[in-house]
Amino acid sequence: MSTNTQSSILLRLMEMGEFSDLRFVSNDEEFKVHKAVVCIQSPVIKAALQGAFEESHTNVVNMDKFNPPTVRRMVQFMYTGDYDVGEDLLLPPEENMSESMNDAVEGGILPEGEPQPQPGGSEDNSRCSPTPSSRKCSTVSSLLAHIRVNSIGDYYGIDALVSLANRKIGNLLQSSTEDEPWLESLPAIIEAAVQSTGDHQVQRLLAGATAGNLSTLLALDRFKNLSVLTDFSISILQSCAQEMVSLTRDLGEVKMLFLKSDEILRDNKAEIVKLKKSLSALNRTSQCRSCAAEFTCSIDPFEQILRCSRCRRKHYA
Repeated sequence: MSTNTQSSILLRLMEMGEFSDLRFVSNDEEFKVHKAVVCIQSPVIKAALQGAFEESHTNVVNMDKFNPPTVRRMVQFMYTGDYDVGEDLLLPPEENMSESMNDAVEGGILPEGEPQPQPGGSEDNSRCSPTPSSRKCSTVSSLLAHIRVNSIGDYYGIDALVSLANRKIGNLLQSSTEDEPWLESLPAIIEAAVQSTGDHQVQRLLAGATAGNLSTLLALDRFKNLSVLTDFSISILQSCAQEMVSLTRDLGEVKMLFLKSDEILRDNKAEIVKLKKSLSALNRTSQCRSCAAEFTCSIDPFEQILRCSRCRRKHYA
């Protein structure tokens, strides 16, 4: 059986729920799944179904800790090996934020009324009009969705799902620049990740994004109010930012010196070529081509060309 055929069968099982023998329930939304597909990927769910736990009797796994779109993406991954965030991004604030995100709002890290993407958006680009606000809502919503997927993968021990979520997070963060409008929401994204997942790789990804935009973030009170930062760590980061500015300035000066040196080097190489041609002409010339005098010559120190010592006529290679 080909891989495509197997994928088609699993996709049909996921979509139709045929012969399901297990249910995931998240906030009253139900997902019909198959133990054979789920347990081979999640040692945590497998242990719950094989042990003396309620799940082993009811064949129902309560996932109220995660919102339905996140559970749906985990199920999609289990059956297809991938997931998307193109659906369910337009949610009420209480559904679109985990508890840690609500804490971030209450703590002033993320303002209420954060713009939401329009329906039908894709992983990196929603159907919002291409304005700074729409780009911000698309990127923030996508990052939060991937972080929640990382969190559920980490919670249920699905390492491949955690790795996939991290790749998607990394791709989004790599495409950012210091003037990206969504960067002001990065503190809330960091807070959500720190409080919702124990995966260290996603924290390293966010740490890298922080380092790359340190000056911008240090100007935000929301960043300074992060629960993971102390006054001392803020002072360290401020010193690092100042050092980075100084090093960037020094690097710019070094680049200018390099460009000037490179220009001088090119000129010198051109002079060497002219001298070599003049020496070649000298070796082949026995008399002046102008006055037919016995050839006595010299190399002009200003033009690096061969001249007759008597009449100063130029001789070319």
